[in-house]
Amino acid sequence: MYLDGFSIYKNLEFGRNISLLIDVRSVHFARGKTEVKPVGWTLLPIFTADGYVSSGVFQLPVFKGGVPNALVRDLATNAPWETAMSLTGGGRSGRL
Repeated sequence: MYLDGFSIYKNLEFGRNISLLIDVRSVHFARGKTEVKPVGWTLLPIFTADGYVSSGVFQLPVFKGGVPNALVRDLATNAPWETAMSLTGGGRSGRL
């Protein structure tokens, strides 16, 4: 459940590597104890290849487990999907 509402980003310039990193977690409440576990993660590119904001309804692959630290570090300078594929072994074995 996402309860943070809207976020407004003004004057964001086009960048091929700008993506929304979505970290999916499970939350279990039991007798005053909360347990949070990583389920998976995915990437949503913000811009199209020709510089427009990508809008619409999307279905994205979700990769099993927590977000790799190397992905977060490399997203700013490398192509997002190519970086994700290299860290997940091509995405064949790690998809949910």
